[in-house]
Amino acid sequence: FFFFAFPFAMGGDTMMKSAQLHGAMKSGITEFTMDELRENVRVDEVNRPRPRSGQVLLRIERAVINPMDMSFLKASYGRDNHKPFPYGLGSEGIGRVVESNSLLGYPMVGKRVAFFKYNAAWAEYVCVPVTSVMVIGEASSYESEHDGVSSFVNPLTCLAFVEIALAAKAKAVVATASGSALGQMLIRHGARNGIKVISVVRSERSAKVCRDTGAAEVVISEDKDFHAKLTKACADLGATICFDAVSGSLAGTVLNAMPNGSTMYVYGGLSEDRPTISTRDLIFKRKTMTGFWLKDYVEEHKWNIGLLLWSRTVSTYLSSDFKTEVVKSFPLSKIQEAIHYYSRNMGAGKV
Repeated sequence: FFFFAFPFAMGGDTMMKSAQLHGAMKSGITEFTMDELRENVRVDEVNRPRPRSGQVLLRIERAVINPMDMSFLKASYGRDNHKPFPYGLGSEGIGRVVESNSLLGYPMVGKRVAFFKYNAAWAEYVCVPVTSVMVIGEASSYESEHDGVSSFVNPLTCLAFVEIALAAKAKAVVATASGSALGQMLIRHGARNGIKVISVVRSERSAKVCRDTGAAEVVISEDKDFHAKLTKACADLGATICFDAVSGSLAGTVLNAMPNGSTMYVYGGLSEDRPTISTRDLIFKRKTMTGFWLKDYVEEHKWNIGLLLWSRTVSTYLSSDFKTEVVKSFPLSKIQEAIHYYSRNMGAGKV
C-alpha cells in the first residue's frame, strides 16, 4: 500500500528569538570583553524556521557553549570563514520535537531529544535533520537535568579518539587540556576500553579533576620538570598517540617528549598560536602531527550503521562515561554574560 507523510505542524507565533553574530570578535578567546560582546552578539527577533523534508522542529530547552563556538565568534571555524553577517550561533543542546516533516521523525513528536546543528542552537527553536537528533529521557530520569545537553560533539569525538588509539594498538594516549569535559570523557571511556590516559593540564585544580576522574598520570605544563615527567610517563605507559586541543608551543613540547614513531592529532587551538614542531622529531624520530575534525571523521568512517552504533553507545553511558558537568546557567537574553563567563572559566565545566 502507499501512504503520504504530511508535516505534523504546530500553530502560534511565527517569530522567535535567536542569538546572532553581527561581526567577528577581535580579541583573544579568553579576553572577550562585555563591550565587544554587546557590539557583536545580539538576541534578535527572526523568523521561526519550518522543517523541510527529513527535518524536525525542536523547541530548545538548553544549549551549551563549546570551544568551537568561541571560534565561530571569531569567524575562524571550519573551511569557510566568509559567511555573511548576521548568522546564528551555538551547536548543540536539548529540545522537544514539536513538528516533523519526516516519517522517521513523526514518532518523536513530543519527545525530548539531544540535537546537533551548526550555528543554530542558541535560539528558541531549531530545525534539525532527523538523523542529527537522539531521543533521551525526561530530565527526572537522569542524575542531573543537564545530562544529555552535550551528547554529540564531545562524546562522538571521544569515541573517535578511542577508535584511533585502538586501531594504532596504543597502550596509552596523551591528552592536552585534559581537565575539560571532553578530556574527562576520554579518561573514563578510554579506561572502559583498556586505554590509559596521560593528562596534560595547566593548573593544580585541573590536575585534581583528572586524578579524581581516573587518569593514569597527570603532568602540569607550568612545572619546571614538565618535559622530564611527561617523557618518563610516555615511556613507562607506552603512549604513542596524542590528542591536542591547545596547539602552539605546547604541541611541539609534548610531541618531543613522546616515543619515536608517535602521532599527534591536533583538534583544537586554545592557545590561538600555530603549532611548533622540531624538524628532528619529524625527520629522524618519525613523529607526525596531523589535524582532526570530527565532521571529516564521521563522513569518512561513520555514516549509516556506524553512526547509529555510536549513538547507542552514547545513550548507554550518558550518565557515566559521557556525563557533563554544568557549572552555571544563563537565560538566552543574557547570552553575552554567558559567553563572557565561559571565556574566563573554560576549564571549570560547561555553561
